[in-house]
Amino acid sequence: MARSAGLSQTAYNALIEAYKKHGTINDAAKECGIHPRSAREYIRGNYKPAPDTNPDAGLIIENLRKELQTTRDALTAAKRPRYTVRSDNIARGEKIVVTVIGDAHDSPHIPDKSRFKWLGKHVKETKPDFVIQIGDIATFDSVSTHTSNHTIEGKSKPKIIDDINSLNLALDAFNSGLGSYSVPKHITLGNHERRVFAFENENPEIDGMASHLLDQCLTTRGWTYSPYGDPYFIGGVAFLHCAINRMGKAFGGKTAENQIANESITDCVIGHSHIKRVTKHSKLHHRHVTIANAGCALPNEYIEDYAKHAQTGWSYGVMTLVIHNKHITDDQWVSMATLEKRYG
Repeated sequence: MARSAGLSQTAYNALIEAYKKHGTINDAAKECGIHPRSAREYIRGNYKPAPDTNPDAGLIIENLRKELQTTRDALTAAKRPRYTVRSDNIARGEKIVVTVIGDAHDSPHIPDKSRFKWLGKHVKETKPDFVIQIGDIATFDSVSTHTSNHTIEGKSKPKIIDDINSLNLALDAFNSGLGSYSVPKHITLGNHERRVFAFENENPEIDGMASHLLDQCLTTRGWTYSPYGDPYFIGGVAFLHCAINRMGKAFGGKTAENQIANESITDCVIGHSHIKRVTKHSKLHHRHVTIANAGCALPNEYIEDYAKHAQTGWSYGVMTLVIHNKHITDDQWVSMATLEKRYG
């Protein structure tokens, strides 16, 4: 007897039509957004479709398929090169002011979004040329692989839509504080945003769905973004969540900035460790590089659960940098406690 699975009658009919058109299960599955193994079982009759519970199910599925394909096409067309160098046409000698927001780790577990409004007000008041959020703007516990879904703790994880809705509120709060001030805003995606793409890779049935939600969340609120690990250059200075070593791992630990300085030929601005550091490293022939770590923009003194029994020393605040002649020449730090006092 054929087993019943999750495919509706309308979706099943679309799968059969796609199979007739393409002649292969893999191509039919790809067109319909179904895992090839599941598609094979339906086509062989081992699975039977469930009755449609929604009379408009076919239209909903078709519209969703078109929307996802449009997003895939747009992302493919806009795919960035490994190194993203801005064409700012900034004359040598001109100074560039960049406000850098460190790891913010928005989450449904932190329902108060006031800090994002304070950050927006700070940008409005200081009027930088660019705003960079250095990555890990959200935690995305919903797609974390560190906690298995079958465990008690795993069953309490939020849904992906909860994480997205929480981030929507956070970015809306930032724009509310920003008001009418217009400034380019860019996110260098971090390892926590990478969770979304890694989850899709492990679950091809939802390929493009979660990343589409993230893309909509960011772009509709005026943020551009670059992939995890890719440097984004402003005035000759590289911005990225964390630098990746030759083994494909992030430089980490107490000497991370020294390691990056040894390998880098440009000044770099990073995040990831939640610890504010600005260090200048001499090179031969009167050269140098500066490595700046932007700390974190979590609520003041807030510690993530994973770090409650670890050494932290986290820095809570926002960093403003001045770039001149392809180097960081000035840095200013304002703590989250000060932002709260000013704007709370």
